[in-house]
Amino acid sequence: MILLKVIAAPMWVIFTMSILPTETEGAAPGRTSCTAEPTSEAKQSFDGCMKDVEGNPDGAKVMSSAPANAIIFNFDSKCMWIIDRKTGQSHGFYNTQVGQGGGCGNEGGSNKTPCGLVFTCEKTYSGVFGTPKKFLGLCGGQKSTSETFTRGVLMHASGGPTHGCLGVDGGKFPEVKEKLVSTAGDGGAKKNANDVPNNVPIYVWSSSMKSKDCKDFKLERGDAAGQFLQRRQIHHSGESSTEGKQQ
Repeated sequence: MILLKVIAAPMWVIFTMSILPTETEGAAPGRTSCTAEPTSEAKQSFDGCMKDVEGNPDGAKVMSSAPANAIIFNFDSKCMWIIDRKTGQSHGFYNTQVGQGGGCGNEGGSNKTPCGLVFTCEKTYSGVFGTPKKFLGLCGGQKSTSETFTRGVLMHASGGPTHGCLGVDGGKFPEVKEKLVSTAGDGGAKKNANDVPNNVPIYVWSSSMKSKDCKDFKLERGDAAGQFLQRRQIHHSGESSTEGKQQ
């Protein structure tokens, strides 16, 4: 019996570590490099989404304070691109990770990644990461992503499937953050606690999306300018320590 316990303990530890969120930045084995430009279908859907948002009065206010850059995140190919919204020029492309729940999803506890439009927004607490500089806070921008902030969905470094967050492979997360700032362009956008500007549009595209437009734009948990009116400070409100974990 003693021998069995000695063997079983390491097996349990390894299994547990494989399913819990981590701060790993190494690239997943067997992954191929992404192309330098997003696919035409994803790019067209993104362009259409931006037109929908800019044509909405509240959306126009958000975009007026948004930096010049944006992200197209291809859920299917697990690739993402930082692009200039006006010129379409790519500033970099990266391998990514998505939720282990399988498919797109907006439901709490599903471990699925929300597909559609989200924005960077300040988030100061995570139940996984010790500092806000290790992740980007995200807020939903339409019905299909409306629970993003509430669920604690983030963007962060990841070497494997997440619990719903947008993961950046290969130790490239610091580079992504740097480029989001250096390509901010017009307005000299200020950095939030996550060291990036608020309101960077991130369009998570998938061929399985029922609707690829953004006519239902609505910014989650905040006013039209992206200054969030219902920020929760966990140590003040006494809420659950699971806030900020990938779900």
